[in-house]
Amino acid sequence: WVVKDSTLGGPANGTIIPSFNGHVARLLWLGTEDRGVLKCHSRENMCRNLASWLGNLTGGPDGGESHWAGGGVSITSIDYFCRGRRPTRCDETQLTGWLFLLLGCKLFVDKSGNKIRPRDIVEALEPDSIHEFSWGSAALAYLYRQLGMASRYSCLGIVGCLTLFQCWIYEYFPCFKPHRERHVIGPAYPRSMLWNVRCEDKSTTRLQSIGRRLDMLQASEVDWMPYRTDPSKDVPRTLMVGCIHYRDIVEPYMPDLSLRQLGRVQVVPMDILAPEFAMRPGTPVNKYSVKHSSAFADWAWRNFPYSTVLHLQNYDVAMDPGKSAPDYLLWYTHHSHPRLLRDSQTSSHHGGPDRSDTEQWVGPFVHAYEPLLRDREMMPSAASRQACDEVERLISMWSITLGLQQESQHNSDGSETQ
Repeated sequence: WVVKDSTLGGPANGTIIPSFNGHVARLLWLGTEDRGVLKCHSRENMCRNLASWLGNLTGGPDGGESHWAGGGVSITSIDYFCRGRRPTRCDETQLTGWLFLLLGCKLFVDKSGNKIRPRDIVEALEPDSIHEFSWGSAALAYLYRQLGMASRYSCLGIVGCLTLFQCWIYEYFPCFKPHRERHVIGPAYPRSMLWNVRCEDKSTTRLQSIGRRLDMLQASEVDWMPYRTDPSKDVPRTLMVGCIHYRDIVEPYMPDLSLRQLGRVQVVPMDILAPEFAMRPGTPVNKYSVKHSSAFADWAWRNFPYSTVLHLQNYDVAMDPGKSAPDYLLWYTHHSHPRLLRDSQTSSHHGGPDRSDTEQWVGPFVHAYEPLLRDREMMPSAASRQACDEVERLISMWSITLGLQQESQHNSDGSETQ
């Protein structure tokens, strides 16, 4: 499963995705096997209960049910002991139970069914110190690990904070977003409440159609900066370079891989932070193991922003969203897999963005005009040079307007995804 030579449908250089031969994308390209739709493990019903604990519900687990079974504490038991009117319950008990369910049923969902593992209980036992943890980075590290495992062709399910992953898709890929239920949310509400998600057809046919749509996707169809041009002003650690971790899970965090999300021209990134040990076979998935130094992760976290920060001033500002350096796409195609399906019609497009989507139409025009603007002084006609000056002025006005719109959107939304 380790890439040693140029791989069909995959990278010619395996330094970025060394385990591509164990990736589900390889099977999709070869067309030899299809694992079907991943099962998304969630605790949706319990998450609804998190918001409705009023302490006025009775009832509980069946008389014969053990509170500890299968290596974890029963979710039903925690729910019962914290919601029932019991004389031993106090506010601290209720808070601890709420944290049990928040950690085990939302941020760090696993495949244990109706159990919460001990690792999610330790922090909740001391609710007074719960605010000292960086839960956003911990949840992201855990999700990164689960996405890595889900990329193996033998994996049949995915866990983690899938709400975060789902909202990321909606924010950056407008063609997949559902109906937006509200356009403004208050500062006390999560950004995910912007979306009105409905149950979709979970067929293999729909999955294949999504793959083909991704293969036809153009850079102009991506909303590269849903949180305006510089989200690091609100969340400084957006620019941290190093590793993030949750307990024994340590994952690289390298913002230079996504400069376009920071309003900069994407260039060839620095070398990937290599793990101390890695085994990522296609099967069995329980052999998946990646180990990065937790000591290095702690060092990078503590030394931010002095020695582990990405300096945005070293990168060119993108005049149009999604711009990349000329050598970047060559690097990308050499180290990654630009297409999912071998039979995708890569030379044709579905027709472009909707005609009312000004941002996605103007972006390609700006890109097409750049060579003319650079060579305007070589034009023999004064009228042509004057026309180029006018085009440049209009592009500048459009960029300023776009920035103001994003600023207004940021202020109206009221909260940031961290």
